[in-house]
Amino acid sequence: MERRSFLASATAAAITTLPRWAAGAGTAVRIGLLLPLTGTDAARGRMVRDGALLAVDEINARAGRHGRFIAALVEDSRSDPALFRAGLRRLAGREKVASVFGLCPPSDQVGLPHMAETLETLFWDPAASAGGLCTKHVVHGGPTPYQSLKHLVPWTVARIGGRVLLVGGADSHGRELLRVCRMMLPQVGGGAVGVDILVTTAETDLIQVIDRVRAGGVDAVLSALSGGQAVALLRQVKAAGIDSRATPVVSPTLTEVEVAAAGAGVAAGAVAAQPWFSSWVSPAGWRFMDRMRRRHGGAVVATALAEAAWTQIHLFGSALDQLGRGDVHPLNIREAAKDRIVEAPQGRVRIDGQSLYATLWPKIAVVEPSGRFRILARAGREVPPLPFWAFPRQACADTGLRHFLKESQGNRRNSRRQ
Repeated sequence: MERRSFLASATAAAITTLPRWAAGAGTAVRIGLLLPLTGTDAARGRMVRDGALLAVDEINARAGRHGRFIAALVEDSRSDPALFRAGLRRLAGREKVASVFGLCPPSDQVGLPHMAETLETLFWDPAASAGGLCTKHVVHGGPTPYQSLKHLVPWTVARIGGRVLLVGGADSHGRELLRVCRMMLPQVGGGAVGVDILVTTAETDLIQVIDRVRAGGVDAVLSALSGGQAVALLRQVKAAGIDSRATPVVSPTLTEVEVAAAGAGVAAGAVAAQPWFSSWVSPAGWRFMDRMRRRHGGAVVATALAEAAWTQIHLFGSALDQLGRGDVHPLNIREAAKDRIVEAPQGRVRIDGQSLYATLWPKIAVVEPSGRFRILARAGREVPPLPFWAFPRQACADTGLRHFLKESQGNRRNSRRQ
């Protein structure tokens, strides 16, 4: 085998998820899972893979001998943006999969809609979104800034205090979370303390957080940091002897992964908001975790990201059921997916027909000394995505992005000409 052929076959691998009677029968609809399974973002990529493949198994188990089966083609982007783009072109172009499910590198978030549109594919993204994008080729499964903060901001002001220090990273999602938080705080009687602290080099920038808290006048630290930066913040706060009961770290990005990495004793007292926690008690949530452990082992770690991937695969399967055998094209799947509903572990999730973002059920939880999240509050009803909440007079419609201010100005100019 030539080196080039070997590398190609090692990069993409078909996962056998079909029942024996379906194998080779030509009944399977192929999808792509484009994920960072190695490299710096491997933990998140493997989590999405585990949740997605569980959903594929469940759909295939219910399909029966005459139903629609799904075969997943898994490709490792190796946490490399260039390999992600090449994988997307390969899966959508040469492999012609019905949809691609994956994690887009932060550097490609803005360009992803154009890539998906050019390839005429449908990309399903389970990760949290910065909002503000209007595209008809990307289906979003994670929370927008509005969904992440709608309940967390007023809860923080009411339960902890209104003087909030905002800390984020250099990524677009983190910056947008801080911007939306700064807009929401005055609406509920709170306010941001001074300027936002943006963490680029963890050690130097995090010292600013500690110094500002020690200076007084801070009720809570709202952190939009994720991954290693979130872990570093928790460790710095603990090492500085800051009482988490007096000035807790409150975060819309903290998950079970960062808590495990920091250690239960370090993370205890931190507050997080996510659509789903593994400690959330519900029949659907219990079934999800039980099946995850059965398929992937008892030590499997599941976060809201794995739950979102599971939900998106089931939404795809529900849309697929509405199409005839000759209609399985990514754009037909998109139309069939609009306003589809799935009973997910977090609650009933629906794809908003206009924006292609999901309605979600945010929950607020605190890290206990055991490292487990204890639920403190939950949304009483589904929260709409509102991806343009922080962009006044803009909305995502079937025809694309609408600028109501520009439209009204144009209408006034036209009326004067008449």
